[in-house]
Amino acid sequence: MPKRRRRSRFWRKLLATVTAALTVLVVVHFSLRREHPVYPVPARSVDVVVIGGGLAGPAAAVFAAGAGADVFYLDVSGPGGSGFPAFSPSFWAAGTSYQQEAGLDYSPEDMALQVMGTGEMPLETALRLSLVSAESLSWLEGKTGVAFSRLAEPQTNPGLHLPSAGRAERFVPAALSGQMDLLLAGATRDLWPQALVFDRGRVTGVLVRDRAGNEETVFCRAVIVADGGIGGNPGQVAARGGPAGLSARPDGGHMGTGIELAAGAGALVTGLGTFLPLAVLLPEGRRFNPGLLEAAIYLDSRGNVVAVTGNLPEVVLSSGGRLFAVSGGGTEEEIDFLYFADIHQLSLGLALPPELLAEALQGMEAPYRVAVIGVVSVTTGGIVVDENFRVLSKTGPLTGLFAAGEAVAGLPGAGAADFAFAAEIISARLAAAQAVLFARR
Repeated sequence: MPKRRRRSRFWRKLLATVTAALTVLVVVHFSLRREHPVYPVPARSVDVVVIGGGLAGPAAAVFAAGAGADVFYLDVSGPGGSGFPAFSPSFWAAGTSYQQEAGLDYSPEDMALQVMGTGEMPLETALRLSLVSAESLSWLEGKTGVAFSRLAEPQTNPGLHLPSAGRAERFVPAALSGQMDLLLAGATRDLWPQALVFDRGRVTGVLVRDRAGNEETVFCRAVIVADGGIGGNPGQVAARGGPAGLSARPDGGHMGTGIELAAGAGALVTGLGTFLPLAVLLPEGRRFNPGLLEAAIYLDSRGNVVAVTGNLPEVVLSSGGRLFAVSGGGTEEEIDFLYFADIHQLSLGLALPPELLAEALQGMEAPYRVAVIGVVSVTTGGIVVDENFRVLSKTGPLTGLFAAGEAVAGLPGAGAADFAFAAEIISARLAAAQAVLFARR
């Protein structure tokens, strides 16, 4: 064999050997590495996203999940929200078994005429709410395990139902929260909605931002806006001519987030300049009735005696947004009030000199009961919806977008303090039912 051919074969064998050796080294090297390849995080995708707070948000999320939808809940209620419009512990409903047992003839038509009152709520929407009010009350009783069988005012207002045991503002949020933990695909306060995402005229997701400023899109087939009105946002209230000195809403939220998102997508918004101030007990936020404390003396934060005549919320706001109602007697077990055994404890509790208090209280005997009174605002304006709680634009419904609770124009209606609780639950169920039908059709 010629030398040139032998030399060529040698080099080919050497090259093949070196190539094989390098291949083995590379395979061994990468197989022994502890590092793992990084893949992009899969995009979140669910049937329904609920932007919520208060009661309407959890109720909508729980109902939608119970109807078979995958639900992701964006909690925008903020820290400290109790999840309940605590100034309204009675559920307003018509045609319940409790009314029938009491011989009360109270129809959904009667209820619709009572609750529509602000002019923002169309009669057909009020009637739709009223027609399913008894069914919604039964749903709530099933979720909480508590019957709302006591009629608060059977002769003067037969629609108001109180729980047979316990306080609704305490057990209802806890019950809904427990249901959310069991049913939802996810829930978070760490992602804040930035915009609604649309594709070819229908909602396809929500753009969110985390605490580090990173953005992602949560994809979905339907969105429910249920985070309340603007009553918890002092800047927006002031910008629209609302009162100064308001206290924070006990249910948190009401910062106008959902309304802004809907408006940014072209939704019609109306009536946000109308505010219904309510005098409430702080910090719980339950509505304050002067009859709760007989012969009380009212003091402002400087210890000046304030005459409470006429409109109580106006008196409180004109006194700086907070009043102390002080009454003698009572016991430490009365959970609605602060309790002070003597004038010195009262002085420390109210941060006022004992001499000033002794003069202001005019010989009132200890022990003292004190109610701290503030004012919260309910907004009756908001997002315009149809009877199916689909969000409307100038050209018709925004496909896949729904709204519930105080974010909706006309809710809670004329009986703001009394109807707020029921309005949250009923509208949330109606909006959720329609969103699930749309998402899973």
